[in-house]
Amino acid sequence: MLSLASDVPIYIYNDITDMRKSINGLVLLIVDILKKDPQSKALYLFYNKNRDKIKSILWDQNGFVLLYKPLEKGRFKFPKDISGLAYEIDSDLLQWLLKGFDFYALKQYPELKKSQYF
Repeated sequence: MLSLASDVPIYIYNDITDMRKSINGLVLLIVDILKKDPQSKALYLFYNKNRDKIKSILWDQNGFVLLYKPLEKGRFKFPKDISGLAYEIDSDLLQWLLKGFDFYALKQYPELKKSQYF
């Protein structure tokens, strides 16, 4: 399983990506559309139309690392109500996403305050 430092930002490109793109094509998306530095310490994640394949790219000191994961069954669960070109998740959510969990379907509970107990 992929292991990243907790301070590595993870960006999901919020549009369909042609999975025929390799490193150079994905770097162009990062630079031209996302307006980000592909050589920063960030992981960029891309998905296909059927959402059953993902590619990610990460700069590692002297070159890019390209990761590709096709699912044998099912689809990756990406949120549908996110606006913008990209959104950021943390490494825990990435692990859940890669395992197939629908982490955005989990209910977000409000933080409890001490005044609610008395």
